[in-house]
Amino acid sequence: MAPSRGQNEKRRSLVLVLLKALKILCALVYLEREKFEHGSLNRSNILLSSQGSIKIANQQCCKTVNGTGEPRDVRALGLITMELMQKYTKDDGAIDVDNLHRWPSDCDAVAFLSETISAASAHELQNGSGSKSRRAQRNRRAPGRAPGRADPNGGSVGLAE
Repeated sequence: MAPSRGQNEKRRSLVLVLLKALKILCALVYLEREKFEHGSLNRSNILLSSQGSIKIANQQCCKTVNGTGEPRDVRALGLITMELMQKYTKDDGAIDVDNLHRWPSDCDAVAFLSETISAASAHELQNGSGSKSRRAQRNRRAPGRAPGRADPNGGSVGLAE
């Protein structure tokens, strides 16, 4: 049986979100490799061309780093990804998904979003270090529940562990 129009739109949304997030991640890995951190990354600093290429603006915000400390750019990527997924972010800065019908807990976008919380670097996030164990934990959870706190009545799902 062929996928319905709604299923095709969901798949297209998933692919677009992941492609954009992964392109941003590649730029963050480059900055990290060169010992830089943007530090002020947000949706306004992400430029998208009509050809689909993504650039990070405001490079004057970049600072040299020694590889230790809070991976602020990775956390910012989580917020940007969440905004791509649901068109808004939480006022309290929490990274979570409200619509489990559109973004089921077992979809790749939710897994990627979850990994932005725990990854220690952009390189780790890109390589999926630790993702096997997190994926195994996610698969052991009850179906329909996202990582973190979940409201079985369809409310907000937090990805913070």
